[in-house]
Amino acid sequence: MAARTDRAGSWALLTEALEADLADTQGGTTREGVHLGAMAGTADMVMRCYGGVETRDNALWLHPALPDELNSASFELSYRGQPVTIDVTSRRMHIRLHSGSAAPIRVCAEGMTRTLGPGQVWEVALGPRSPARKDHRRMPSSGYGQP
Repeated sequence: MAARTDRAGSWALLTEALEADLADTQGGTTREGVHLGAMAGTADMVMRCYGGVETRDNALWLHPALPDELNSASFELSYRGQPVTIDVTSRRMHIRLHSGSAAPIRVCAEGMTRTLGPGQVWEVALGPRSPARKDHRRMPSSGYGQP
């Protein structure tokens, strides 16, 4: 949640969570689920906060806002049974739907909407990094991903 209000602070929290997990600063807490919790939290941060992934209005919404410390991010998700790979840099976003038999999905990115089917690719230009660009232009007003 820190990424929504304090982008610089969110990066510090993300790196702290990664360090705690990779360096095992908790002293062998994998059996208690700390490893899984830390990894899930960091993946969620990259996808939803920095990648801008949101589902609403019967569509997959993407509005990436990478912090200055992160040159690029790549992740895969499944939306309505359709596997999607998303690659983001400060200047572009590459959206690729995997081949298969899933139904087409609506994707909204940077004010544009397209219906994409399996195997299709959409390259989206991203605007320059500005204070407004770093912080999401549209933030959910209550809870995770809720309008």
